[in-house]
Amino acid sequence: MPQQISRTPSADKQMFLLNYMLPLLGNILKIVTLFFILLLPANAPAATLDIMETGAARAFLDKDYQSALESFNQLASEHPQDLRIRRYQAICLEKLGEDEQAIEILIGLTLISTDPVSSHYHLGTIYYKLQQGELAEEQFNEVVLLADDSKYAKLAQSYLDAIGKQQFESVNPGAPRKWNFYASVGYVDDISSDSTLISNNAASSRTNSYLSASYYFLRESRWTGLMSASVYQSNQQSDSTSTYDMLRRWSSKVSLQNQATLFGKPAIHLGNLSYGRSELDGSLYADDWLFYLSTKIRFRPNASTGLYASKGKSRFWNIGQLDMSTSRSERNRTSLGVDQSIFVRDRKVELGVGAYYRDVTSINRNLNRESKGFKLFSRFALPKKVKLNLVAELQKDNYPDFNGVGNRTANTKNLTVALLRRIGKHVSMEVSYKASEIGFSDLDQDRRRNTLGVRISYVY
Repeated sequence: MPQQISRTPSADKQMFLLNYMLPLLGNILKIVTLFFILLLPANAPAATLDIMETGAARAFLDKDYQSALESFNQLASEHPQDLRIRRYQAICLEKLGEDEQAIEILIGLTLISTDPVSSHYHLGTIYYKLQQGELAEEQFNEVVLLADDSKYAKLAQSYLDAIGKQQFESVNPGAPRKWNFYASVGYVDDISSDSTLISNNAASSRTNSYLSASYYFLRESRWTGLMSASVYQSNQQSDSTSTYDMLRRWSSKVSLQNQATLFGKPAIHLGNLSYGRSELDGSLYADDWLFYLSTKIRFRPNASTGLYASKGKSRFWNIGQLDMSTSRSERNRTSLGVDQSIFVRDRKVELGVGAYYRDVTSINRNLNRESKGFKLFSRFALPKKVKLNLVAELQKDNYPDFNGVGNRTANTKNLTVALLRRIGKHVSMEVSYKASEIGFSDLDQDRRRNTLGVRISYVY
């Protein structure tokens, strides 16, 4: 018979601990460890790192992006689990012109980070800069979807508004190039009539050409600065001998634009100062300057409110070459206005209303004018990349002392219809029609004017 092995109670206790209790304790320890790992954010570092107290952050704030990148690379090797460092590496790379490397890092962060909003935003800004509008729009939409009440969402919505506006105007979506050139040629036919004249029809035609060059001297995430110079020339043929044959205008402009918030809502602020000189048939006719300010606020995702104001001054050197109502020795101009727009059908339709006030004060001539106007405007994106623009306008002009004969008022009605189609990446064509009617309240006189124009433009 086999020999039975006798075990003492202490031996049984040891076997119980070895076979049952120790594995159970090991499993409990694993569960507790896993529990705390799950509580820890995926992008949190093993040891807390105050990035803003590092030399890398100081170099980043000083815009020394090369030094900042080198320091962030060192930090990444020391804290490989801190995804914030990776995001700063991507931003530095983008600032240094290494867009592809930055995109690769940011795409990875959007996939593994528990809070990918900032990565989506920065990825969208790079795509926007590279004029990859659809990819930028996709990233900005992700930001709005993930955190619709965050600062990143407000900034992303400003970019979406800009992309929508550019698409609506048949402009390549995205940030403009550092150097930009624009050229256009056009032909216009005018037919005007005056009910007080015996020969009440007058016709004229003119060819127009325009050339401009612009340079972005400042392109930051929230600020852009632009300098531009342009020349415009109009050659006219008319059955009237009192008008000009050639008008040429030279102008220059400096602009600053800022993306910020106003009343807690995304806003775009714009200011520019321009100066121009005009020649008639080769002789200096006038020079002028204009200071312009505007703010566009997005109170709702599909609506924006625009406020604008301008102040300018013109000096005329050759009085009498043009119609007396526009020729004067000097005049000061002030303008105030407000526009309200809403976008529907995925921004394929814009509907708007606006009102404005304008004041012109003439020096040495009794041709002061105060104008109040109201307008309705709409824009539609049609098939085949065609855009339709409609504007209806009512304006009332008050001349308090018209050439010394007393008060005179005039009511003006304008209707403008324009079709715009983009041809390829750089060329666009526009056909427009404008009907105007001016009625003087104290005279039995009406003036009507119909204008038909065609323009071809090239943008680079």
